[in-house]
Amino acid sequence: MKEFSKRRTDAVKGLRRYRFLFPPKNKYCLVGLKRHPDNWQLVVLTLCRIYNCFHSTKNKCCSRETSEGRKKFYMKFFKYAAKEFRIDPRQLKTEHVEAYFHHKITERLNRGVEPKVIAKRIDNELSHLKFFAWWISKPNCIPKFSKIMKAETFRLENCPMSNFRSSHTDTSALRKKVNDAFKINDYLGVQVMAMAYFGLRPAESVSLEHQESFCSEGGRPFIHVLKGSKGGKPRKILMKTVDQHDAFEQLSSFCTEKGIELFRNPNLSVQEALRLQRKQLVEELGLSKEVFEGSAYSMRHSFASRMMDGYNPNDERSSLEVSEDLGHHRTEVTAVYVGNMERAGEDTIPGLLTALVSNPMHSSTEDRLKMFFRELLVSHTFLGFSLLFWCAYTHNEGRDLEALAARKQAILGKKRNLYTEEVLMEKLSSISTKSTAEQFLIQFNQCCPADWIEKNVMAPFDANLFFK
Repeated sequence: MKEFSKRRTDAVKGLRRYRFLFPPKNKYCLVGLKRHPDNWQLVVLTLCRIYNCFHSTKNKCCSRETSEGRKKFYMKFFKYAAKEFRIDPRQLKTEHVEAYFHHKITERLNRGVEPKVIAKRIDNELSHLKFFAWWISKPNCIPKFSKIMKAETFRLENCPMSNFRSSHTDTSALRKKVNDAFKINDYLGVQVMAMAYFGLRPAESVSLEHQESFCSEGGRPFIHVLKGSKGGKPRKILMKTVDQHDAFEQLSSFCTEKGIELFRNPNLSVQEALRLQRKQLVEELGLSKEVFEGSAYSMRHSFASRMMDGYNPNDERSSLEVSEDLGHHRTEVTAVYVGNMERAGEDTIPGLLTALVSNPMHSSTEDRLKMFFRELLVSHTFLGFSLLFWCAYTHNEGRDLEALAARKQAILGKKRNLYTEEVLMEKLSSISTKSTAEQFLIQFNQCCPADWIEKNVMAPFDANLFFK
């Protein structure tokens, strides 16, 4: 079996969760396989072999770890459904899902599991089932998370979901966990400290080498990450805070004193060290896998949030600095960690439109334009696509629009034509005023090259970075 760290090659990257990928109707799902409760294992395994390599929402393949986790849950779920209801997986209905989760919630409450942990588990398992429902062409048979939770003895408001995209671990709690990690063993201690204070990925933390990674240039200390990063690209992490400087000195002194050169047992491979790290974090350090704050990545997300404290969230330079420290080169990716892509709301569209028209030479015009298109794309998708395509067409005179056209076709369909300039005027007038709409179309008819639209609007839209 291939290592988890290697990129998936057994699926086509260009496919997303569109209708053409799945059976058009439920009756066409695995036509040659008889529908019978005793065939549930064969049905689940066959469907997993076809679809389980895909990411449920993004334009890429998922990791092998995600695939295996989903398959394990499907086997557990349909074993229960086949036993209790005598159904084939292709006969899945809403009542089967509700019964399963009622059973699991009751069982977990009896075991003393905290409500917010149960809520997180249910939310994750429901997302797996929603993806499976597309495989059997029954996307509407999965109930909403709120419906499942409100039917139980505890209410949704009593078990709030953590905002994992911008989690911020308390500093004192973070230091305590680092100290506890050192009590378990030296290797786990240096790994956790590196993740907590330098924002390293787990694979990077077990690949650090003391002599090569702890460097100084012009009196400024920095961490030189050479291995374990995505794409294998090395990067430098400058020490920017007092806590980072202290952590750098403490780690360097500790490694010299203990004779630690490699941040893992030299007898272990990277993958073996990662598995051991994960096991120790959960079983010995007491971090729960079921809650986001209990994963190794909470250290990394908390690092990003702390580094953004005091920065202007709309300052692209600040976001770019943190992006580079995290090993990313796009601020859109950093938004996942720190939550700085918050939507302003649909009601801001008229104000943004008026501000763009009244002062088109303002220094923040580009930021306003990004926000306007993002809000429009989320709130009025067809109008947003039409306006973006029109702006790109007038700028490029019809050239280099293949990517935008393909995206439009995939999301809105091949046969549906975009709005003409006259209809755009009418639609924008209904949002604001006719004079404002007219001025916008005059002033911004050549403002947006296709690559600007792709980078600032479409890429974040595809990655679901417009938080609601």
